[in-house]
Amino acid sequence: MLFIAAAVWPAGTAGQICPDDGTVFNLNSSGTEYQQEAVAIATGHLRRVYLTAGAPGSATFTLNRGTPWQTDANDYQGTFTAVSPGWRYIDVSSANIYLAEGEHVVIGLTGAGTSP
Repeated sequence: MLFIAAAVWPAGTAGQICPDDGTVFNLNSSGTEYQQEAVAIATGHLRRVYLTAGAPGSATFTLNRGTPWQTDANDYQGTFTAVSPGWRYIDVSSANIYLAEGEHVVIGLTGAGTSP
């Protein structure tokens, strides 16, 4: 079973854009969708999103500017895979997302049904 908690950091900033609020996503089921909103507390180029897994598994990861629930084309899409528990990051710099303080971004996860 894959459990995810998310945190986001802008480049060159020690503080978080989105504090980890303890939200946990159970992505054991294929096609299960979750979206978590984050509000920027700093201005900058969004380069990485950190996710922590409680167990091995994978999920489709999406990122969009704005508030949930997002149904339009994704600003970024990739696969998040954890081979063991712990923090991992996804490099989202290719999406060229620049956030101003107070802007919203949505982290999306869709279960791939690959958890043991």
